[in-house]
Amino acid sequence: AVSAYQAALKLGLEMQPVLALEEIYTKEKRWSELAKIKETKLNWVNIGPQLKNLHLELGQLYHHRLYDERKAILHYERALELDPQHPVVLHNLQSLYKEWGYFDQYLNLCEKEIGLSDDNARKLVLLQDMAEILEQRLFCMPKAIQMWERILQIDASHPQAIEALLRLYIQNRDFVRLARIQQLQIATLERKQQTGSLVSLCLNLAKIYIQELQDHTEAETILNKAWNLEPQNTEVIQLLEHVYAISYDFEKLQKILL
Repeated sequence: AVSAYQAALKLGLEMQPVLALEEIYTKEKRWSELAKIKETKLNWVNIGPQLKNLHLELGQLYHHRLYDERKAILHYERALELDPQHPVVLHNLQSLYKEWGYFDQYLNLCEKEIGLSDDNARKLVLLQDMAEILEQRLFCMPKAIQMWERILQIDASHPQAIEALLRLYIQNRDFVRLARIQQLQIATLERKQQTGSLVSLCLNLAKIYIQELQDHTEAETILNKAWNLEPQNTEVIQLLEHVYAISYDFEKLQKILL
């Protein structure tokens, strides 16, 4: 039967041999022959949804059965042109672009999915992956910072984003933004009632306000937070004395000294 269908296929007169061989090759798991038949089928299919599905099937066949990822990419791209919002095509192409190091294409697809998605958890996964690729693979720190900041717009307590931005802003000596991120870090610990490291974080932030930003008002606010937690902490008291002395606030200085 296969020989007869193959002979009919060579004549190219009708679709029936193509469909018959497609069914046989699928049942017998003859993936290479099945791919050729589906490629031939492209000559007959010109309706948008059917053509999209055929390119998707070919993409999956080359991707998962024949391990010809270049051909898989070509067919997934064609399917995406026909249906730009198809989730399976988007995810499969993302996977292949990332695996092959096509990072610009990968980032573009991630942005496309973020624009289509209402799922904040999925957006956070994509944005974190984009940030890590921009920082670690493309060495584009400004864009990496943008991605980490976008994460904080969705989740202001995101630990990886806070950690990354602290590191990057220290590297850039961007003390204004560094102070903002440290404020977020402190607020996150306060919400979680994790006060063990709060005093040391407050001291670090106060030193940035004093030494780098010369903002004694903010330094006083953050030091008072630390003082309320540990009233006997000598470093906190010394820094408060310094702030009150340099700002000529002798009334508050006297209270501290007492």
